[in-house]
Amino acid sequence: MASGNQQPRDELVIGWVCQPWREGETELLADATARAAEEFIKRLRAQFPDYEWRCELRERRPRPVEPRGVDPLEMLAVGCGEKLARGWDFALVVTDAELLARTRPFTIGVPSSALETAVLSTSRFPRGEEDPWRRLAVMGLYFLGHMLG
Repeated sequence: MASGNQQPRDELVIGWVCQPWREGETELLADATARAAEEFIKRLRAQFPDYEWRCELRERRPRPVEPRGVDPLEMLAVGCGEKLARGWDFALVVTDAELLARTRPFTIGVPSSALETAVLSTSRFPRGEEDPWRRLAVMGLYFLGHMLG
């Protein structure tokens, strides 16, 4: 409860959905997603202290991927469904699948302002990267900025 002249802070909930496609790397992706969410929320709280930021994590079972990649629209639908079911303000879907690009040779992610959801792919991260969660946190901030306009 706010006291005196303090206004209650608006809470914004960002859901992180871990959607692995490679059977053997599920734990690595889940760990990177969890650590990225922690760093992401820490940075948001530092940059925008007037809001109450909160992250929630959701891990999904691995799904087989076509050799050519995954349509990002499918992943946006997954994220949007999770967002609506859980009452999140925004959703970030993290996958290790290669995303099919529409106009470029490849894409690392796809944001949708209308769905308030973005898909982030780790498939292009350097193999053996020491702290992939740092790159993932920055990508999350970048795509949140796109969704906010």
